[in-house]
Amino acid sequence: MNSRTGRRTFLRAAGMIAGSALTAGIPFSRASAAPTSKPQKFLVGFAPATDGTLDNYWMRMEALSKTGLRHIEVDNTFIKIAENYGSRPSEFRERMMKLKLRLVGVNQSYRFADSSQAPAIKEQNTLVGKFLRDVGAIYLGWEGPLATGTGDEQVEREDEMRQIARLANEEGKRLREEYGIRFTYHTHSTLGFRRLMDLTRPNDLSLNPDLGWLLARGGGDAMEICRAYRSRIQTLHFKDFDPDRTYTDRGRPGKGGMVVPGKGKVDFPAVVEFLKETEFEGCVLGEHIGLGNYDYVRSPREVEIYPQYKEYFTGTLGLKV
Repeated sequence: MNSRTGRRTFLRAAGMIAGSALTAGIPFSRASAAPTSKPQKFLVGFAPATDGTLDNYWMRMEALSKTGLRHIEVDNTFIKIAENYGSRPSEFRERMMKLKLRLVGVNQSYRFADSSQAPAIKEQNTLVGKFLRDVGAIYLGWEGPLATGTGDEQVEREDEMRQIARLANEEGKRLREEYGIRFTYHTHSTLGFRRLMDLTRPNDLSLNPDLGWLLARGGGDAMEICRAYRSRIQTLHFKDFDPDRTYTDRGRPGKGGMVVPGKGKVDFPAVVEFLKETEFEGCVLGEHIGLGNYDYVRSPREVEIYPQYKEYFTGTLGLKV
């Protein structure tokens, strides 16, 4: 039987999950982050935006190199790093090494809910997976809708979720076995990702919780999500969200936008303590793109934000980059 869950119904259910976690004694507040003596085992870096050109990508790589944020993820959808360097991976690898940088993964936008896209997704994953293997990367992250409709009219359909999960399992298994690359879902919303995790195999699909987006779109609590899915997490995007921030972006005014970590509502100190305590060995990446920031991050000015992330990571959170 197919079930249709409206966005409001889904958010109410998510709230009940969070509430049950609280009653079970799982701490959520900043005061809950008890210091740990365990060392940091995870990599720290940044996922920059670009204007879609290779010259712009390399300009940002030089800026990140100077800042000292050395582990990089980039969105391949528009910049097409894999397409441009797939036949000459050694050139890409050597150029990154000169800057003392490492590409740990790429993000790719897909519409898994559209079954007609499956052949194209498989073909693209083959190209990207081979490139990532050849340059020593770790994962291929994909993001895209898990429901039909747009905005508040989105609904989660069980038949579509099962279709998405089947393809995700198949592609995750293939990428892992053929290229040694982890397939990772990069969630921009609380809608649907829990069901996707239920329907997929841990070995074949991991998770990239984007902590700012999860809070902005669905009120997701960082600590609850980290605790619930710790065994599935490959990468976390450290992005903060301030519900009171006002902005004008892409010609439209808005309220509630992305900000530098520490200036919003996400409890990053608690997340870091949890990752250390549980000996997390994946990636923690800063990322600034999101609500209120699209004009800014796609301009050359984005490089101005890198030192602020570096200072927050090393100064406030005490991390090694």
